[in-house]
Amino acid sequence: MVAQRGSRPARVTPRSSVGGARMATPLTPIEFARCACRVYADREAVVAGPRRRILAFSKRKVTMDEMVWIARVSKLAEGIPIAAQVEGVELVVLKCKGTIAVFQEVCPHQGTLLAGGSVDNGVLVCSGHGWRFDCVSGQKADAPSVCLKRFSTCIEADRVGVQRTEVHEWKQRVQQDTPSASHLQGRSLKHLPGPNGLPLVGNLLQLDVKQLHTILERWANKYGPIYTFKIATKPVVAIADPDLIHEVLRHRPETYRRLSSIAPVFTEMGMNGVFSAEGAHWHRQRRVAMHALNTSHLCQFYPTLAKVTARL
Repeated sequence: MVAQRGSRPARVTPRSSVGGARMATPLTPIEFARCACRVYADREAVVAGPRRRILAFSKRKVTMDEMVWIARVSKLAEGIPIAAQVEGVELVVLKCKGTIAVFQEVCPHQGTLLAGGSVDNGVLVCSGHGWRFDCVSGQKADAPSVCLKRFSTCIEADRVGVQRTEVHEWKQRVQQDTPSASHLQGRSLKHLPGPNGLPLVGNLLQLDVKQLHTILERWANKYGPIYTFKIATKPVVAIADPDLIHEVLRHRPETYRRLSSIAPVFTEMGMNGVFSAEGAHWHRQRRVAMHALNTSHLCQFYPTLAKVTARL
């Protein structure tokens, strides 16, 4: 049917009922489609559209655009944790006793990645210092008040997904709990102690690459656990306090990072690695380094390390 110019659009009266009630008044095609899409209030349904699907669980709707698929069910082995990342948040996916769970991957103890751990009788064991978490609830075995964040999961066919909004909210919460360098109270660089230098070169002439560790240790004994020196005109802060070093390493690269000039230099030299990487590249490199330096590997390597050290 072709509508004449200036005439009103034709209205369509559906002959079938929607939701058990026959339509009493004529509807436009758009109104009819909207009514049809509402018939999922008290049941599970998947409504398909041209570019979007709506997944309804009972009366709660979760758009498929909000889901992020992070693993495949067929690839999950019983008791073998695997890593995933969403919105820059590290996640660990775990299948244990037929249940698939997704937790935060960073251990609340000292930030070890839990995907490098193992599962022992329904308990996820951190490879760093042996903290044990229940594979279903995420609670610490000997301290239930300490609990991993468990994310809501969606399993569709062979895919495992999490809600992007939930991960984003968790990321914001972690960032709020993480101390920011701009909010830390302390002394400015000009008030930190340190060795006197020369104009333009700073303390560069006092540094010997072969004896750098002994020089920095000597300065720490003289000026304290936090001091500053200059490489040419660039100020450098040296830290010799183990607790503060741990905090710096745990909250990098979001709060603390290396000199911005290091990464381009290493890249130009073709030496991309964990010691020069930052941001997303650092996160990928960190996973490899954490797996190589976990406690079990170090225990196996210790006899060789002791033998080599004895030769020095």
